[in-house]
Amino acid sequence: MNQALHSNYLRCPSCNSIDLLDLKIDLSCSMRSDGLIQEEQLSKKHCNNCGLGIGCNSLVDRPYHRSNGQSIFDFARHKNVAKGLNSIFFDLTDNKHLEIFEVGAASFNTSVELKKINSRYMITAIEPHPESEVLPKDIEILITDFSKTNFYKHFDICFSNQVIEHIGNTKKFLEQCKRTIKDSGFIIICCPTSEVISHELLFSDHLYHFTKESILNFCNDLDLKLHLEFIAPWDVYTHVFVLRKEKNTKSYLNFKINSNLLFSERLSYFHQWSMQDELIKKIIDSSDFILYGAGEYSQLIRAYLPNTYSKVLYLLVDSLDGVRSFDKPVKILNEEVNRNHKILIGTHPNSKDKVREKLINFGFLKENILSLTV
Repeated sequence: MNQALHSNYLRCPSCNSIDLLDLKIDLSCSMRSDGLIQEEQLSKKHCNNCGLGIGCNSLVDRPYHRSNGQSIFDFARHKNVAKGLNSIFFDLTDNKHLEIFEVGAASFNTSVELKKINSRYMITAIEPHPESEVLPKDIEILITDFSKTNFYKHFDICFSNQVIEHIGNTKKFLEQCKRTIKDSGFIIICCPTSEVISHELLFSDHLYHFTKESILNFCNDLDLKLHLEFIAPWDVYTHVFVLRKEKNTKSYLNFKINSNLLFSERLSYFHQWSMQDELIKKIIDSSDFILYGAGEYSQLIRAYLPNTYSKVLYLLVDSLDGVRSFDKPVKILNEEVNRNHKILIGTHPNSKDKVREKLINFGFLKENILSLTV
């Protein structure tokens, strides 16, 4: 798909408003969530009515290549997500023999962890392009396109985690989710939240950035009720929307957002990223330094801070498991590492304080440990 999916949109797909504002970051490239760098400026639109963010970049027709989902960090993340989802299930129903369907399962680790929590769960997971070649055997797996699948049974719960923002047609996706559940069932959508502005905005393949109001609009069009919504217990950057069937009923919940404020926050965040390269350059001068971390945040530094990244000697990690694709050497944190170098933290913002403490305990000077201001 070499054409920008939403560049010709004249109306918001959620509320049909024509009041769309341009969001552009003053950098020469954009990056997909798997680290693929595209030679076009990151560009998104903002609906000034419901606050929906809309991706406007081209989508390169190339398979995704993240990690294989088998690192200790991946396992820990999926375990936390499964624990959080299980608590949501518990709040929704007292049924301990739930039939559960996961959409976009990637490595299938979340479903596997749910099965470990409750062996009575009957879990089916669908993924057209599994991250791992070794597939688990304790859940039912479908390797096919969700949008083209006819289901032989209905489920108590259909859930997806970090999937819907990648789907071009939200309405059709939610319609398909609705077809999978029983009349008493629930759809659980987990996606990047708009209530906390974060690096999730920087991925070109995040086609939508949902607000509560924009999700509510889709629900009203599909005879779905927005049953619950909240920030995920496992991640402050993730929002959870719980939907259920409700025929011929329009929800009048008041989720009117301050769209002007949200636009200003998004624009400010883009501006802050566009300034990072110059800010880090002033701190490090012309000296080379180490980049700590080899995940998606370090890939963002590679894409959006080219002058900073050019000074990176190598990337430093605790383990080679889960390392993403870079054109620099990657080394393990051990006694052979030169602790006199300056080091830039390139990990998830939530982990910066822990990483800084770890590096200080390892022997790096406090004044030599740098981090971005975003």
